[in-house]
Amino acid sequence: MNLCWLCIFYLPCWLIHGLMPPMKTPINVFINNPFITYSSGLHAIAKQQRRPSEYAWLSSSLLRIPHQYMKNDNEMETPILHDMIPKQNQPNKIQEWLRLSRLPKNIVSSSLLTFMGAYISHPDTWMIWITSPPFWAAYGMVQCITASSMIINDIYDLELDKHQHPDRPLILGTITMNEAYVSVWTLFSFSFVLGLQYLPPIMDPLWMANIGLIVLYTPFFKKITLVKNMVCATIVASTIPFMAIATINPIDLISLYEQHWTSMWITTQITFMASMYIEMLLDILDENGDRESHIQTIPVRYGPIFTMQLLRIFLLLSYISIFMQTAMVNNYTDFFYANSSYFLFYYGWNMVNKDINRENVIKAIQMTTFALILFLVLNIL
Repeated sequence: MNLCWLCIFYLPCWLIHGLMPPMKTPINVFINNPFITYSSGLHAIAKQQRRPSEYAWLSSSLLRIPHQYMKNDNEMETPILHDMIPKQNQPNKIQEWLRLSRLPKNIVSSSLLTFMGAYISHPDTWMIWITSPPFWAAYGMVQCITASSMIINDIYDLELDKHQHPDRPLILGTITMNEAYVSVWTLFSFSFVLGLQYLPPIMDPLWMANIGLIVLYTPFFKKITLVKNMVCATIVASTIPFMAIATINPIDLISLYEQHWTSMWITTQITFMASMYIEMLLDILDENGDRESHIQTIPVRYGPIFTMQLLRIFLLLSYISIFMQTAMVNNYTDFFYANSSYFLFYYGWNMVNKDINRENVIKAIQMTTFALILFLVLNIL
């Protein structure tokens, strides 16, 4: 009879509300690191209170005690109730996903490149293409591909980030690996839908090639000296022609003004050079970490001084190429704008070359970014 009353009244209370029978020893509940390994502590409580351990399972799903807080089989220090952790202390999935994809950090620069790619190629019809579905489809693809590249990089660099970037969401566990994989495939799927639905077939090889480069970058290209820098710069710079072609009718490609085509390729080249410049400066900053991780960057293999001299050659060749392109079509306006950017490029290079230290490298990176933005803004004005 007593067992029947227990089943009717007491058992549902334990199962539904997670209430334990009254105990003489109070339980102090506190919040601790959620990533510690836990074990059920109700058996220890049952033994301490002389209760049969076979009944302890009834509330064991609500009570977890870290192993380091278990003194022995019969004693414990302080258990943890996960259900009582305040929600405000739990990580926000959306915020953690944004940190993983770096979307807030990259959206301004990527948006500027997308708008400039379309505007430079056909500035006279901007009121038409700014409202066209192909433009916004291409814009969405750029954001999706950029975010997926950041997530893929964190997936492959998981072991490396445990030492160099322990605050990343995948390391902290606030975003699981399965969630990261699902995010990548969702972003890629969304990009494929936009590309196949709204963009002309002539664009398919360009955006598919970019996706392929992003997928292969970390496991393959990142390990090849200099190629890793060129692949990154290519992906960034390809945004300009991608947006230029996406926002016009393919039939009108031949009838574009030669000056507009020249402006597009000059902007693409300067974007490539700025990205290449920044990538190699970042390699100088990460020289020690890359050496420990056996990543064969130019500073790791040949030293920072050789890297700076190689950058100087790249800057000179790029400058000569732009001069020849503008001279062929008498487009000296773009040449003047390019001069302002390359002056800042060289000024930053000279500063780092005189004294290679972290502070100067960071200043040079900031100056290069500013030079690229200045060139894009001057083209709009």
